[in-house]
Amino acid sequence: MSNKFSNFFDLTSSSLKKLVDEGLLSIIFDNDQPPQSIEEVAKLFEKACDSLIHDAQNKESLTYIAGKFHIFATDDNKSFHCLTELYFKDKSGKWVTKKASSESFSQHEKLNQEAQDELKKYRKISLEITSP
Repeated sequence: MSNKFSNFFDLTSSSLKKLVDEGLLSIIFDNDQPPQSIEEVAKLFEKACDSLIHDAQNKESLTYIAGKFHIFATDDNKSFHCLTELYFKDKSGKWVTKKASSESFSQHEKLNQEAQDELKKYRKISLEITSP
């Protein structure tokens, strides 16, 4: 994944729209920020997920049904990346899936020890995404 989306602090509407249009999620990590829990990492992605849902509802007239936010450990357990899967129905009742993924991040730098242990144990952690 491109590194052009990492480590920026003011996510404007236009840059968020660009990320959404390209099917990418970006995360805002402050270099001075302490390592995060799984829930805190998910919270950092919330704005991008909400934007994906709003765009699909407003621009494509889709109805949001459900979604999952996944955090995956890499094979070497040194990094992680995130994937969002959003499920909609169109006006005819057909299912539409939208996916967006992040770049990889260092577990040691970005996750607290509890989160690292949990990710190492389960390899994938999934959380439900509710409608914004």
